[in-house]
This record gives sequence, C-alpha cells and structure tokens, in this order.
Amino acid sequence: MKYLIIIISIFTLFFTNDLDWFRKNFQTAHTNKEQALVFYQNTNKITNSDPVFLAYKEAGKMTQSKFEKNRQLKKDLFKEGALALNRLIEHNPNNIEVRFIRLTIQQNTPAILKYNQNIKADKQFVWSNFKHTDSKIQKIIKEYVLSSNKFSEVEKKNL
Repeated sequence: MKYLIIIISIFTLFFTNDLDWFRKNFQTAHTNKEQALVFYQNTNKITNSDPVFLAYKEAGKMTQSKFEKNRQLKKDLFKEGALALNRLIEHNPNNIEVRFIRLTIQQNTPAILKYNQNIKADKQFVWSNFKHTDSKIQKIIKEYVLSSNKFSEVEKKNL
C-alpha cells in the first residue's frame, strides 16, 4: 500500500497546479486515508496565490485532519485550515468556488467541532450565483448537491 501511495504521489506531482485535478480529488479525498493523504500532499505543494488554489490547500489540511492519529496534529491541521479558509473568504467574499469549498466542509464536519456557522450564508450565496458561474463549477456543485443528503429534494430539483 505504501508503494501505491508513493506512485500516486509521484504521478500527481505533475498535476500540482492543475485546478481540475484538485476539483476532482477534493470530492473523494474524505473517503479514505490514502486518498486524503495524496490530496493533502499535493495541496501542500501549491505555490499559486489564486484564492481557489489556496482554498483547496486549506481543504487538504482539514481533510487530512480527519485521518490523523495524533490528537494535537489533528486539531492543529483542522484549526489552521479553517482559519485560513475563513480569511480567504473574508478577502474574496464573491468567489463562489471558495464559498462552495467551505460549504461542503462545514456540511460534513462533525457538529462537535462547531465549524458550521456559515452553512446558511454560503448555501444562499452558492444558490444565488449558481447560474452566473462557469459551467465547470456548475457541474461540480450539481454533482455534489445531487449526491448529498444535506439538501432537500426541492433544492435538488431547483438546480
């Protein structure tokens, strides 16, 4: 298994600044430890200063924290990612993809972490701006909404 992770990491090294790679793998990174680690390792290499890339970088930290055994590291990764993601949104409040990243993380974070205070506002923002955004982003949002149990049937039909 370690060799598989190394091979995947080397292969994905070439995609470090490929936004499509980050978009695709963000949706599955939370499903198992290996995918989370590959996503985290690649997001950790981001040098691009674009807010969307930086949002995926912070999402990588938060996703990796889910699988960390060390409690302090788990807490530190999540907290660092959450604070940085919130700062990104403060500076880029009209970026639908950054808001969507936070929305998906907050919807899937255990309530005990109390990282859920922006769900309503982010959901409203994404809904209001959905039709005015890039078709790639629309597709990502639509796939997430339709596969999620966090949205009502009415919301799913209104997309």
